[in-house]
Amino acid sequence: MNQAVQNIDDALKELVNNYVNHLPAKLVEIQWLLKTVIKEKLWQEQAAKDCTRYIHNLAGSGATFGFEHISTHAKNLEKLLNKFIEDKKCPNSEEESTIIKLYNNLKNSVTELKKSEPEPKSKSNKPEFAERIQQHDSIKNSLSQTTHSVEILSDSITEANIIAKQLQTFGYLVREHKNLESLYAILNSQPAEVVIADIQFFNKNNQRYTENAAIDWHNTNLILLSNANDIHTRLEAIHAGARFFIQKPVDTNILVQKIDSIYSPAGEDPFRILIVDDSANLSEYFALTLQGAGMNPMIINNPLKIDQALIDHNPDLILMDMYMPQCTGMELAQVIRQQDAYVSVPIVYLSAETRTEKQIEAMKLGADDFLTKPIQPDHLISAVSSRVKRYRILRSLMVRDSLTGLLNHTSIKERLEAEIARAYRDKQPLSFAMVDIDNFKSINDRYGHPIGDRVIVSLSQLLRQRLRRSDSVGRYGGEEFGIILPNTSEKNAIQAMETIRNLFASIVQQYMDDTFSVTFSCGIASSEDFDSASRLTEAADKALYEAKRQGKNRVVTNKNADGY
Repeated sequence: MNQAVQNIDDALKELVNNYVNHLPAKLVEIQWLLKTVIKEKLWQEQAAKDCTRYIHNLAGSGATFGFEHISTHAKNLEKLLNKFIEDKKCPNSEEESTIIKLYNNLKNSVTELKKSEPEPKSKSNKPEFAERIQQHDSIKNSLSQTTHSVEILSDSITEANIIAKQLQTFGYLVREHKNLESLYAILNSQPAEVVIADIQFFNKNNQRYTENAAIDWHNTNLILLSNANDIHTRLEAIHAGARFFIQKPVDTNILVQKIDSIYSPAGEDPFRILIVDDSANLSEYFALTLQGAGMNPMIINNPLKIDQALIDHNPDLILMDMYMPQCTGMELAQVIRQQDAYVSVPIVYLSAETRTEKQIEAMKLGADDFLTKPIQPDHLISAVSSRVKRYRILRSLMVRDSLTGLLNHTSIKERLEAEIARAYRDKQPLSFAMVDIDNFKSINDRYGHPIGDRVIVSLSQLLRQRLRRSDSVGRYGGEEFGIILPNTSEKNAIQAMETIRNLFASIVQQYMDDTFSVTFSCGIASSEDFDSASRLTEAADKALYEAKRQGKNRVVTNKNADGY
């Protein structure tokens, strides 16, 4: 068992043990509140609500940890107490006896549990968790080892060198092969994620064809190149097992897009889930379940800390209990929906509440769905995953630039506001860079707007690949880009942008039989010098103007611009 599996298995066992050990203390609290409700003849609504919340927690958590009998007794008691809360009256003598009986049933089930210490049902999920963790680790290891691996099969040294050089600019590790025997030797020793080859190696009527072309390509992403573009050639590529077909001369931007599409599903950021639940054990259980599926959960047990959690985690989905101290889930959902930045983030209640009318009421007040405790791990993972995928698609349409897939103008400005606030709170540096493609109008005038769009796309691809996941890139407008570099000093920002500037200048842009290169200018400002997003943007823009004035194709900081 690897360390990740062992850690999650140990954490689950510890959660169950903690849950069982804390049950007697919870019963004491419930008993005290019940006495307040029963013994005093004046209606104590708050005591009744607090008591019901404790019992509601047991109703949801018992079965989640594998103790269905605790949930059953807790639900029976909760149902009866809800009746008194709705009627706002004290129970009569007969009803008091029923309450005591139901409480004793719950107490006895806990007592028996402590005596026998049975193996909880959650242990049966151990292989399930282990399998998910192993799959997640496998994906991460695969990415770190083979994400940038590309094999090129071509008998033209010039063609192979040109393609290899361009792919290396975008961060790929490239190996060249002159024949299928050379490639086959590699495939026998280790898998290849991407193979780029001329289609002639797969044509039986061609002298370059060998029996090694009979390799099973189904486990490899094969990209075939050809001078021809007719239906017969494309069918030939399909029969050879090609995933993509590209006509020569090869447009590097198109080729990189195809390769990126192969790796991007695995490289997608983990789903960010914010769990809001006052039960520490239960929220930790849900977090481990989602983490085991490769997601990135964050827990807050105090609902009043939601504001900072939203900023820090920027969740794709909020998983929330309905009944919590200080404020209910329904109240919290309304608070979240009042903030424009989170009006579209899915809110899913995860609660032991089974009354249909209450679920409908909760949905009307800002929630998107309702899941009932207890919930099986597979059901939770599936429900969360499907909603996050749909949210990310819809969100992308709202916040992403349609041409490049980068953040749009509004979104990058909003992200800068949030990141600079975080930088000051954490006392960490932040740099902001403004990038503008040099002489872009002349590119459009000479080659046409479609080629100008290709140049913009090539820069956006380079920025995405060469910057960190924690960095944010947006298309500020036209041929201008904004780049947020958290935890980055001005010196390190200059180094990063100089590297990208040199790489971009080395990309060979293609137009029919003509090739050309493009450069960009960059202005950088640091949060160490400016205390707001607006001042930081203004300083970076002024530095960009200075870079243009000094001759373009260079990186300039605000300190080098006039007036600073």
